[in-house]
Amino acid sequence: MRRNVALLTILLMLVVILLTGCRSALSHRSDASDPYPYGSQTPRTTPAFKAPVTVPVNVDPNLSVPILMYHEVAQHMPGMDALKLSLLVAPDQFAQQMQYLKDNNFTTITLDEWMAARTGRSSLPRNPVILTFDDGRLGVYQNAFPILKRNGQKAILFLISREVGRVVKGYLDWSMVREMQNTGLITFGSHTVHHAVLPLLTTQSAMMELSYSKIVIQRNTGRRCDYFCYPHGKYDARDARLVGLVGYHAATTEIPGWSRVTDNPYELRRVRIDGLDSMAVFRAKLGPGG
Repeated sequence: MRRNVALLTILLMLVVILLTGCRSALSHRSDASDPYPYGSQTPRTTPAFKAPVTVPVNVDPNLSVPILMYHEVAQHMPGMDALKLSLLVAPDQFAQQMQYLKDNNFTTITLDEWMAARTGRSSLPRNPVILTFDDGRLGVYQNAFPILKRNGQKAILFLISREVGRVVKGYLDWSMVREMQNTGLITFGSHTVHHAVLPLLTTQSAMMELSYSKIVIQRNTGRRCDYFCYPHGKYDARDARLVGLVGYHAATTEIPGWSRVTDNPYELRRVRIDGLDSMAVFRAKLGPGG
């Protein structure tokens, strides 16, 4: 496994060198990048690819799964504006949500498992659900991870590779990443290097954001980084194609709704979990379970 990761890393580095011709792009931060809180850019709400994916004959064409989108798990503070409040799920609120999943027979699955089910290589358990966290915020480690570990629930975190290690700014460091990964419950994907808005970048810069973040995450985790999340939910057809070219297996969006087997794998829909959601709203977003 480590040998395969090393070979993939070398190949990606060669791609980067060929595309950029120099290292200057590595230190360039696009003006499109946006510090926390994220979400100031209007996300894409409709797919870039209109044609449905061909579904294998042994797969139910109506197959779908909710992919829940979280950002930070932290306490709401007085004076926070509506945007910040929507991005922060309080720890006790998150605990209630995870307990609801457990009590109502929802099974957390990985994106690997969803991709295998889409292609007919495996079947899904009853009431599958996928947990995703954007940005790699410290509160996920401090507040969400203990709950997930206690419940045996799986999740994927999409890391902004440049921010990992900036604990004083509220991000994870690599020791936390590896601790979470070692439980076998948590995997990691890419959210670019700088949380860049990809459609505003040149093809060269977009490739750098996609490939270099993948390299850094794989180097620091010793595992493949196969999944990507579009920063701000902003992308176009070019960006989705580049994600595939770099070697990611799929990408998550902010297009609302359950992820469907007929959707393009580089446009996985998600269900946004808002910090202001009541339990009644959370239950409605998931369906009945049971």
